Amino acid sequence: MGDLVGQFQEPLGLLLRWGHILAAVVALGGLFFSRFALLPALDDLDEAARQRVHDGVRRSWLMWVIGAITILLVTGLVNYLLTISRAGSEAWGGDGRAWMRYHKYHALMGAKILFAFALFYVASAIVGRGEGSRWARDDRRKSLGIALGLGLAVVIISGYLRQMHTGPNVVARDDGGARMGGAGDDAAPGREDDFGGGGIGGAGVGGRRGSAGGPPPDRTPPDEGTPEPGADDSPAAPRPPSDPVRPPDEGEPEPGADAPAPSSEPAPAGA
Repeated sequence: MGDLVGQFQEPLGLLLRWGHILAAVVALGGLFFSRFALLPALDDLDEAARQRVHDGVRRSWLMWVIGAITILLVTGLVNYLLTISRAGSEAWGGDGRAWMRYHKYHALMGAKILFAFALFYVASAIVGRGEGSRWARDDRRKSLGIALGLGLAVVIISGYLRQMHTGPNVVARDDGGARMGGAGDDAAPGREDDFGGGGIGGAGVGGRRGSAGGPPPDRTPPDEGTPEPGADDSPAAPRPPSDPVRPPDEGEPEPGADAPAPSSEPAPAGA
């Protein structure tokens, strides 16, 4: 069951967050349009015409206001509970509850909720029909300005709460996967870089290899006359000197030259 909840927690959180944002955009967008576009356009009409327009807008806008308020309440409450759960399970700042108390998260969230309920009341009064909310319809410019100010306060607090913590406070685990740049046995598995792995080159930026946390290997060239590491320490056996080559005497054939062919003439008598 825990694995199933964890599998759908991220898509559910994304759906709730976007639902909350879209509902806020619809509600605040409608208030902004009414204050700065609709009311100035109605100034050229007589009172009876303005009232007909307001009645038509109220009938069309009422269901959108109710739907936006409902979505904001549901998604806001669920998001708040999920945030508290994540802070505790992921140990934000080492201790989720202490982290929230230190940053006054609950106090800021309480102020946001109060501003949001005040905004819901004013927005409902603007599109309502009861006598108790007539004050909002008698001076729509003022009531719409108040509603927009409350909405701005809610947005500012929401943005501040959101930027307090933008992700889980966990350490990337080394599960034996491939590292950037390749990794051998000497890839220093304990070293982590900004990418959560061994880094470029297998053991850190720049391809440094060695023991975990240790300095890179010494690459100083050897002194003159010192054999390089890995070379055979035993000196090579000296080659025996070769016999000097004696130049041939005058008339003597060179070594390797062909011997003269025997003469076919008969030898003289008495030789």
